[in-house]
Amino acid sequence: MKNTEYLDGFYGSEFQPQILDAFLARNINPRDWQVIPELYNHKWFGYRFLTPGQCLYLFADRFRQEYSSVRGRPKLKNFKQFGYQRQNMITQLNKLVVAQMFNAMCYCDTVGIPYDFYCKTVFERTERLGWSHLPGPNQIYHTSFLWHVKEAWEERLTSGLLVRTKDPYYFLNNYHGHAWQDEYMKWLIDQAMSRPNPKYALAKIMFEEPQVKPSFAAQHISLEHIKEARRVANIPTG
Repeated sequence: MKNTEYLDGFYGSEFQPQILDAFLARNINPRDWQVIPELYNHKWFGYRFLTPGQCLYLFADRFRQEYSSVRGRPKLKNFKQFGYQRQNMITQLNKLVVAQMFNAMCYCDTVGIPYDFYCKTVFERTERLGWSHLPGPNQIYHTSFLWHVKEAWEERLTSGLLVRTKDPYYFLNNYHGHAWQDEYMKWLIDQAMSRPNPKYALAKIMFEEPQVKPSFAAQHISLEHIKEARRVANIPTG
């Protein structure tokens, strides 16, 4: 069973992954499963080593958290159909709402954005547009929202805040050459190199809180950049 503590908990994490996967299989049309393998190559890095059932419950939990955090706005009367009572959670959820959550999750996965960021950004967008009610899961994956969230995510990545995952699968002591691990390292390098002065971000991701192997970085950036990052991190060269 994969440790999900790095996600700071989510509703359903106490269940075995196979129970959540079985729930998903019972409630989602089999033809809709066909997109899942491909989506794993686009999903946010911190979710790629979760099972499909874990991802669905994680998305539903983040949707619920962001939905509940909005104050002073009318909310959907039937939202509780998603079953936020632990004793009923696995067996008595409304299939339509589950399908809506699944579709929204898949839509979010196509752009590789964390679920909480996606939901929060959509709710903020509907507030600025003057919606009278908060959107339900079937409303948050409109194309106009997708482009808006993608733009907001790009702004986040270039804002100076280094975006990373805490998933231990991406720690260097767990590195075993998986394609997603290499993709994540390259993504971090690109994020660092997009800055006017990348040496501080490179120092963090390679030496101070390492998630990138210097030998891997050397395939994509100059040795001078790596030496500068070493100096910033006060790592001896030799």
